[in-house]
Amino acid sequence: VLRSGTDSPAAYDLLLRANEMQWNPTREVFDPDTDPNLNLVDRALDIDSDYAQAWVLRSDIFSSALFFDFDTSRSLEFITAAREAAEQAIEADPGWSDGYVALGSSYFRARDHVEAERLLLKALELDPNNSRAMSILGLIKNNSDPQLALDLFTRSRDIDPASSFVYRQIYFAQRALGRLDEGVASLLEGIERFPDHSILHADVMGVYLDIYGRPDEAGRWASRIVEMDSQTLVGPATMSQIWSSVGDENRARDWVNVYAGDFDAALDVRMLKYGIEMSAGNAIAARDAVETISQSPNFRFDRSVRIGGACLVLGDAECMIEHADRMQAWLDEFEARDQAYAPRIRYQMAISILRNAAIDKVAERDVDGIEALLELTSDWPVTGGRGPRYVDYTRAMLQSLLGNDEAAVRELEQTLTLENEGFVYRDVFKMPPDRNPLITRLEGQPGYAEWLATLNARREGARGNLLRMERDGEILSADDVIL
Repeated sequence: VLRSGTDSPAAYDLLLRANEMQWNPTREVFDPDTDPNLNLVDRALDIDSDYAQAWVLRSDIFSSALFFDFDTSRSLEFITAAREAAEQAIEADPGWSDGYVALGSSYFRARDHVEAERLLLKALELDPNNSRAMSILGLIKNNSDPQLALDLFTRSRDIDPASSFVYRQIYFAQRALGRLDEGVASLLEGIERFPDHSILHADVMGVYLDIYGRPDEAGRWASRIVEMDSQTLVGPATMSQIWSSVGDENRARDWVNVYAGDFDAALDVRMLKYGIEMSAGNAIAARDAVETISQSPNFRFDRSVRIGGACLVLGDAECMIEHADRMQAWLDEFEARDQAYAPRIRYQMAISILRNAAIDKVAERDVDGIEALLELTSDWPVTGGRGPRYVDYTRAMLQSLLGNDEAAVRELEQTLTLENEGFVYRDVFKMPPDRNPLITRLEGQPGYAEWLATLNARREGARGNLLRMERDGEILSADDVIL
């Protein structure tokens, strides 16, 4: 008990129970007033207000709420609560490194990586073997220095092999280094050690869906997640994404509706509804689904990207400019803090596409800026390394904006170079490419019809495989889930 930082067995017991619950999000939306985990921690602090470990766990609970984005409208409240609890931990025990890790984590969740890095380095000064500090610092460094990130993650794993999340962190670094096979091997090692870890399974599902372009094989992994735990959102969300990727909006909706009563306002559900509506050609409904989500540090760029994509389909130039300007202002904030925001290029591409698509005449568009982005992405693969997030149909859109229609079609053809009938199912605006007006305007251009026919054949082939697998019981259907 004393080694845990308190002289109260009762407070210690409460914290033990709270720790057991920490990483087991239930079907309930996080609410500080009713959360049973937070209740245990606060009862421990009522007994011993100088219990640094309890303050750290309180901070972690609010930081994890930000990670899951249970309620984006309360994100600033949660950030403040996480920060205040971490500061209390440091005040209670200034020589304990975990207080600085918790405080750094709160800044990391708020996307202030400069301050987060300073605090994490302070934690490592106090304890060079603090694996949590290494993991979060590695996440900050993953895009700017993936080799350093890999070194941090590997050391973190060696120190604490019982940490399940470090296996996916190693995957992030290996993928950023272009060593995808080694990254997938890390995920599989994590699953072997933690066979019921749904997020590791979801990561492998994402490899098959987003990198290999194989939604049918991804469906096997998504179905396993539901089998492991049918009471949380991860499995149904991944199953809905699978069916949406093959254009089966009805089954995608069925999976969303399984938990509509519990998670209807959740960020993931709203994003899924956006994707389903965009696939179905309902851009207004898609925009409405995303606009109901409040902006948060974790969900402001992607919110504007999706709204901007819907407005692109609707031809709403004012809306496209509005969200392009918002994203640019946020990127400027990072630059003002001397902070290298990792996904900057991805959003700069979206900004450029939206701004230029809002201008009717090709000659009046930012030709130099578009050509600079084409040069920047000229040697980036469609998949592997940094590929999927940055180049999904983006080069085709950029060429289309320049009026280089032949080159745009060649870029479309490049998306079909995946092995085993794989296909890239969505563009940078998270919608099917054949719903994007910058791509559909190429209809009639030599090669376009052949590209579209091949894409449709592969998409329909994957859908047929999924239907057969569902019929044969190889994957679950939404009707199989019992709450």
